[in-house]
Amino acid sequence: MNTPALRRKPVISDLLRFKTAADPRVAPGGARVAFTIKAIDVAADKYTQQIHVWGPATGGVNAVRQWTHAAAGASGQSWSPCGEWLYFVSSRKDDRSAIHRINVHGGEAELVLLADAGALGEWVLSPCGGKLVYTVIHKDVAAERKAVAGKSDVKPLPRVITKLHYRSEGSGFISARNPDVFLFDIETKESTPLQHGFDRTPSDFVWSPCGGKVAFSINLSPDEQRLWADQGLYAFDISEGTTVRLTEQEGPKGSLSWSPCGGFIAWVGHGDRNETWGVTNEHLWVTNVASGESIDWMSTMDITVGDTTLVDVSGRGQTGPKWSRCGQKVRVVVSDKGVVSRLTLTGPNTVLESRPNVAAFDVAGPDHTFLEVGWDNAGVIRFPDDSVYDPNAELLSELALVEPVEIFSKTPSGHDAPSFVLRPAADGPAPTLVYIHGGPHTMYGAQNIFFEYQVLAAAGYCVIYPNPRGSKGYGEAWTMALKGNWGVPAMEDVMAGVDDAIARGWSDAERLGVVGGSYGGYLSGWIIGQTDRFKAAVPERGVYDLVSMAGTTDFPWRDTDYFPADTCGDTAAYREQSPLTYADRVVTPTMIIHSEGDLRCPVSQADQYFRAIKWADRAEVIFVRYGTESTHELSRGGVPSLRVDRQVRIHSWFSKYLLQK
Repeated sequence: MNTPALRRKPVISDLLRFKTAADPRVAPGGARVAFTIKAIDVAADKYTQQIHVWGPATGGVNAVRQWTHAAAGASGQSWSPCGEWLYFVSSRKDDRSAIHRINVHGGEAELVLLADAGALGEWVLSPCGGKLVYTVIHKDVAAERKAVAGKSDVKPLPRVITKLHYRSEGSGFISARNPDVFLFDIETKESTPLQHGFDRTPSDFVWSPCGGKVAFSINLSPDEQRLWADQGLYAFDISEGTTVRLTEQEGPKGSLSWSPCGGFIAWVGHGDRNETWGVTNEHLWVTNVASGESIDWMSTMDITVGDTTLVDVSGRGQTGPKWSRCGQKVRVVVSDKGVVSRLTLTGPNTVLESRPNVAAFDVAGPDHTFLEVGWDNAGVIRFPDDSVYDPNAELLSELALVEPVEIFSKTPSGHDAPSFVLRPAADGPAPTLVYIHGGPHTMYGAQNIFFEYQVLAAAGYCVIYPNPRGSKGYGEAWTMALKGNWGVPAMEDVMAGVDDAIARGWSDAERLGVVGGSYGGYLSGWIIGQTDRFKAAVPERGVYDLVSMAGTTDFPWRDTDYFPADTCGDTAAYREQSPLTYADRVVTPTMIIHSEGDLRCPVSQADQYFRAIKWADRAEVIFVRYGTESTHELSRGGVPSLRVDRQVRIHSWFSKYLLQK
């Protein structure tokens, strides 16, 4: 390991060397932990993902070994109840996702289930290990997914679209037919349709401890396309073939977890069936299966369940809820003021333990495994014996990373706005980049590495990444502040952080740049339409015209809900809140980045914004337009060479205006 003095500054190409550990799963008895490692094959310009296992090796010493090797990769690992088999998903046959399993004593992986009728969707193994519940996504969707990924040259017939929600970012076009649900017997290889009594597809399946029932959540709204947060909690009895509603509690319900005694189901959600934008905190709820009573175990806590942080080289995994073996405790990951932590609750508003910097975890009996995060790593796995595995240890031992500083900056409105700052090694005021996150209802993490920002700091920039109003983790009022007003409150908080950094002597007021993606692209565009303080800007994959966004984004946008406007009526609030409206004021040199495969914020957003700035002819503007192989996730999960290309262009643009004299 290199000492800090011998370490070098990180560079863009280091991105290609990162390995991402994700989704740790501990086997019954704690003897083994399975997790995935995602890496980049530079020669093939693609990602590889394989399952690795920590456990007994030669001589009885625990070690990490790669368990899957097929070129198709593997994911979705799940242990059998006895711990003898590891189940996983891989597209080893005909490029179609299928369930396989491999024995812990060795041997080749064997095929368990190939969904003949279409593509494999959600699946969950029964407590006895003999059955599966799974969903099938129909063939037209599977073909579309291949086409989106550039894996098919089949020329499809014209689509006949009848549903409001007909396409989805990262997946492509959605079949008009809902996925089907089946019960699969692993020994007989027989699949039986699960007749749950609804004309739409359930999700978030969980088996009862005895294996006799399967609980699920399902949309109850008369129009599920318009109101997807109106969900019910039900249980299907396998032997009787009947379905029973378990609670009348309204609102979304996900991540179901049945207690070991069978008397309770824990789930994540809230009580507002109309809230679909992510403003409301999601809490841990527990439903009494017998009585139907549902209790919010976090009713007095102004925090949200789940990891809402944005990262570029770190992994994800399970965030709970997970019951303890005795059924007296429930564990979840929460986001709170820039920190993700695992909480252990023993009842309503009763926290037994808080373990910070845990992005994901799993538990089997008394044994735990964690995915832990830090500003100086991309996620490490902590095993039941408390040993730690860092797949990037060698790379990180070479790099001199910068520890972020958290600041709270006083705003004109009187509150303190939080930001994280990476300061370059050089003394004195530095050229500064403000990097705005997307969402808008997400957050930057205090202990999460954002490698792109580390490279910019190494290049000599002071990097400010704020959590302005609208961010998650700072309470519902903080998140709610952007409802109907995306621009003004967040800009005030961002500029407070900039002025604070200038006052501290960290930032050069004459060399400021602003950049951000998705909502961050929106706010970057909004800011340069309101002020000329920034010398360069890079809005990416942004929303610039709310009127056209409402009609072209992949999810059903609800007029007069989040914004007080209607695309077929009064559009005034949309236009008032759109950066496009103020594009003729922009004097900041601007590089717009967008991808043609983006379905969340369609490329037409950038088309309009580029044309408006170009037509006004008050600022230099260029449009970097990536092709259909790139989606909304270009910066985090796009084609590796294009991720590098994007960063090179950003460095070049800001160097031209902020570094060069």
